[in-house]
Amino acid sequence: MHQALTRVVAGPTAYRSWGRLYRQAGRIIEGERIALPLGSDGRTGDGIVGASWFLDPYLEGPIELLAENESWCPLLG
Repeated sequence: MHQALTRVVAGPTAYRSWGRLYRQAGRIIEGERIALPLGSDGRTGDGIVGASWFLDPYLEGPIELLAENESWCPLLG
């Protein structure tokens, strides 16, 4: 995931994935995830804002992040 989020900031690029997002205690949690670059100067990426939507809100314990069906969209500055 670190590599994907680095690509979001460095691109700058918008990121979206959908389908299987997490594996936790043998369960697969499906949903959608987005990540967008942020810049304190409004131009150069130095942070990220992201969100995930999934059906099972009760994640407890260790989870494994999954990235299925990724979509990348370069942003023009």
